[in-house]
Parts: sequence; C-alpha cells; structure tokens
Amino acid sequence: MVQESKDSHSKKASPGYSPETTKAKIPLWIVLTFSLSAIALGAMLTWNSSKDVLPFVTDSDEKSRIESLWNRDLYQLMAMDQLPKAEWALIKETKWRFLADDLKARLTGLNLNIPNNSEGKYHLEIDIDRWTDEKSVGYFIEYRLVNEETGNVDWELGRTLIL
Repeated sequence: MVQESKDSHSKKASPGYSPETTKAKIPLWIVLTFSLSAIALGAMLTWNSSKDVLPFVTDSDEKSRIESLWNRDLYQLMAMDQLPKAEWALIKETKWRFLADDLKARLTGLNLNIPNNSEGKYHLEIDIDRWTDEKSVGYFIEYRLVNEETGNVDWELGRTLIL
C-alpha cells in the first residue's frame, strides 16, 4: 500500500480562509520593543560618534567639570598632606602660564580653592596644558611655590586631571 504523504506546509481550505486576505498580526509589545531598541541604538551610535566633538562644543560644561575636579584634587592633596600647609596659607598671588593658546579664554574665571593672602611670602606659579585623545580630555597642571624673598622654588608638584 502506498500512503499519500502529507505536505506539512499546505493548508486545507477552510471556511473563511484566504491567503490573500489573512495578515499575520504582530503583537504590539514586539513592535514597541523593536522601535525603542532601534531608537536607543541610534542614540548610542550618535553619542559615540560625537564624543570627539563634544569637548570642543561644550566649553562651559568642560570649564565647570575641570573646576569641580580640580577643587576636589586640591582637597584630596590637603587631606593627604601633599601640600605644604604653612607655605600654602602664605600665597600672595597666583601666576598662570597657559601652554596652549586657547586655554586662557577657556579657563578664565575658575574659582579654585587657592588662598590669596596679601601679606604672604610666596607666589604660586601654575603651568597648565590641555590634551585630548580618542577617548578623553585631560589637563596637565604643574604647581611651583616660589619664595618671593629668595626667588627659590620651595615646592613643586605635577598633576594630571582627566575629565
């Protein structure tokens, strides 16, 4: 006896069934999940591609970030006794040397936790430079505490702050 093979893909004609009029209904939760995932992926790709541009576009944000990070670093240096306490309190003025042309405009008006004692015996020299790479922006800062009477550098320290 020969048996007829049943085709698993064929459909028997049933009342109301028509391949032309029947559409597969996709549940709403699948559509929403796919749409939100596509939007999130697009946002992540846009954010990653704009990281190189953002530090140059959002200077005010960078200024507030460096100010916050720098003050936190100064606080940590004080807490770890890395700053000369007696001399630090006697800083008469701070002298800045910006090693890149745009830094003065970019960083003018920073509110840093550096004392200013009109009767001080020292001035603080700060050299600052900015660098970038593929992933980050950073600042190199060098401090020199100079005795005004002798002109000698009594203390110096270099720091790197990465935003």
